[in-house]
Amino acid sequence: GSPPLPRQQYADQVASVVSQLWPQLNLRDRVRVEGVGDYFNEAWVGVLYAVGQRGLHFYSSDGAAGEKWGRAHRWTGQAVDYTLTVATGDPSNGKDPVGACDGDPGQRRLAVWDQLSGPERAEFRRLQIDNFLAKGKLPPPQRDRYASLHDRAYRLAVYKGSSVCGS
Repeated sequence: GSPPLPRQQYADQVASVVSQLWPQLNLRDRVRVEGVGDYFNEAWVGVLYAVGQRGLHFYSSDGAAGEKWGRAHRWTGQAVDYTLTVATGDPSNGKDPVGACDGDPGQRRLAVWDQLSGPERAEFRRLQIDNFLAKGKLPPPQRDRYASLHDRAYRLAVYKGSSVCGS
């Protein structure tokens, strides 16, 4: 029989972002692709892999200074048409690369996976601070709301600009 194959934890997010990217990418472009905020190199590398499979010529410093993608894809300062930053907003991280890229006027967001509205994200950030200050012992109603928002707080976005954003 066919055993079930392992599923990448962020497969739905990566697939959504990649499908949003396709209509916006010109396969003749030479592009630098870098990730920020994804400390375990899961989702952003999935986006990079999909971009490479599609045939876009990319450069990256990911993995042994880019060597894992082959010498032809190693970022060494080559001239590129633009840079794609794949920003990951992990709810367990206090930093917010997606928010930083959104606030950078030199960047244009091309694709996003985000299940929280703006007000929900602001509430989540407030509760995140409250939870930290309470040493993880929020009162039950706040704890439940924080857990509910946390479950949907992960986000993944791709930005186009002249440099890497959100780091």
